[in-house]
Amino acid sequence: MSDTAPSMQSDTFEALPAPLMELVGRVVRTTRLWPSERRDVQAELESHFREGLIELTQEGLSLDESVEALRDGFGNPELAAKLIRRGKKRGRPMFWKFMIGTAVAGLTGVGAGAGYVAVAYFGKPSPTVDYVAKINEPVARTAEDDRAWPILRDVILQMKETAAAHEARNSLPLPGEATWPEAMAWLSENRGLLPLIAEASDKPVFGFVYNDVKTHEFMIARARARGLHDEAQRLEAAGVVEDPLAPPTVMILLPHLSDVRDMGRLLVLDARDRFYHGDFVGAWQSLDTVYRLGMQLVGGQTLIEQLVGRAMLALAGQDMRRMLFDVRDTITADQLAAVTASRALREPKRVLRADLDGEQLFFQDVVQYVFTDDGNGNGRLIPSQFDKVSWLGAEVPVEQSAEKLAREARTMSIAAVHADRRDTLAKYFELWTRMKELLALPLYDSRRAELPSLVDQAVQGELGGRKYALVGLLLPSLSNADQSMREADMELSALHALVAVLAYRLENGVYPAQLRDLSGGGLTREPVDAYSGMYLRFRMNSAGMPILYSVGRNLTDDGGSAEPVEVMPGGRASPRDIVYWPETLGR
Repeated sequence: MSDTAPSMQSDTFEALPAPLMELVGRVVRTTRLWPSERRDVQAELESHFREGLIELTQEGLSLDESVEALRDGFGNPELAAKLIRRGKKRGRPMFWKFMIGTAVAGLTGVGAGAGYVAVAYFGKPSPTVDYVAKINEPVARTAEDDRAWPILRDVILQMKETAAAHEARNSLPLPGEATWPEAMAWLSENRGLLPLIAEASDKPVFGFVYNDVKTHEFMIARARARGLHDEAQRLEAAGVVEDPLAPPTVMILLPHLSDVRDMGRLLVLDARDRFYHGDFVGAWQSLDTVYRLGMQLVGGQTLIEQLVGRAMLALAGQDMRRMLFDVRDTITADQLAAVTASRALREPKRVLRADLDGEQLFFQDVVQYVFTDDGNGNGRLIPSQFDKVSWLGAEVPVEQSAEKLAREARTMSIAAVHADRRDTLAKYFELWTRMKELLALPLYDSRRAELPSLVDQAVQGELGGRKYALVGLLLPSLSNADQSMREADMELSALHALVAVLAYRLENGVYPAQLRDLSGGGLTREPVDAYSGMYLRFRMNSAGMPILYSVGRNLTDDGGSAEPVEVMPGGRASPRDIVYWPETLGR
């Protein structure tokens, strides 16, 4: 043994050489353990190197050679630290592991929740499609001269309005009724506008362009024209409500529809006044103008326009049938010629149906405003945006803090489980396709009974309705709209049938025994009953008076009874049969 060899006692290396201490420190720092565990690892490594030095020096190696051998033989310090850390973690007590796991899970949950709340409150939509422009496309393709709205706008700004006429206008009295004088006063003030309305009704399209800036300007001009200066100032001060985060299709202003309905009422009063004074032809022409305005709206871009148009068709059709009933025994060839020359009788081939496809644009617009967008057509529901849309543009009421907190909590819970953007659209179009299939069925088809609950059943089964809450909110059953438009089509068929019946009687001196007797003559539109698939019911009563009717919503022939009956449990009562003749029903 060399004279310089150190002693074999372990305390000879109480202070390890610097290279080995550096290696120990490097390993300990890399393990990323708790402080107490690091101290244990350091002590174990130092003890290991001391024992190694003793063994190597006893074998005759110098101190420097022993240090070099131990350092080279130790291997990669980072790998060693990783293995040591793994061993230490495995050796920890089960309770300690449970507590640490729980804490990590809790922190992860809190972090995820905080991240979700941040997205919920600070996430913003990224709309890319102008759906209002898409709604306006059909009008944009129409020349200005072919649009009725520019003329009707001028008419509205010139219309006179009085407080006394308000009730008369809404009640639409017949000659001799209590409010007839007020109605005639309102008519007298505005009769000079009727030729302009007739001119507008001859245009191919209604032509209203959805543009809230221009509509707001129109509303101010309308208020000024009617002497409502305070209202005009309020509108000017308020300005156009512009919310960059609100779906524009939901915020569309529709002030023109009530005004156009007023034009229809004005024309009906004019027709009643003319008929009362013996001007059958002039009265019919006024009602035909109402019919033309209604048809323009039925061809509009949105469902609400179409339904207002349908209401105007009903307004015109009922008075037309009433007039025909009143002159059933005295109608002349000239009067009949005026009737058959009118637009209502010259357009026999157009089938009236609700155009529902425009409703898809509204939903797609809402989706791009209440979901984030990852650039690939997907994204998550934004709670604050969903809450805004759930009010559909209405002013949110002032709430107590507890109520507000509960509402926000509910919205957040919906957003947490709501389907993503792609799945929401997929569910919407899945239900839309099924709805269109059902709506295409005849009104008497029993499968249509699925319509009222179609959306609810599909949506409520998914996490209590929260997964597809947006679909449930914005995809109502369109059964009533479809039904109403089909009834409007049937009313037009009934009008054609009645004119053909009167033409037959004028020529033959008697009423036809059945509608089929008219098929080779003046019947230009098949009077099919939408509720049975057969011809409208036509028979003679005991007094020799013909009765024309549909079996109605209860799908049962009640012999022409207009007695109300509840078709759906809890629903609004409807007449047992829809009676078109004799026209003795109320307005």
